[in-house]
Amino acid sequence: MNQMRFETKNWMQVGKPVAVGERTLIPVCRVCLSVGGGPDHPCCFGTVEPEGLVVVDLRGEYLLSLSEETLSLEKALEAIPNLGEAIKEAHA
Repeated sequence: MNQMRFETKNWMQVGKPVAVGERTLIPVCRVCLSVGGGPDHPCCFGTVEPEGLVVVDLRGEYLLSLSEETLSLEKALEAIPNLGEAIKEAHA
């Protein structure tokens, strides 16, 4: 009997910064990708969920959460590759 097997990966991703007036908005998303199945039924599926927006303006930077989960800017900077770089570029 063939068994179905799946592997799932989750990570946070930074989107393309968008300039809006004197502010720059940097989208932060959670990506989930699952691959697997069996020899006769391979499959792959994924989701992208918005988690928040990092707002960069003359006062500094802060995170607006778009999900029920509380996410601080400090935790986001630790968990998301390239977020610090995106914030620095938005200040330039």
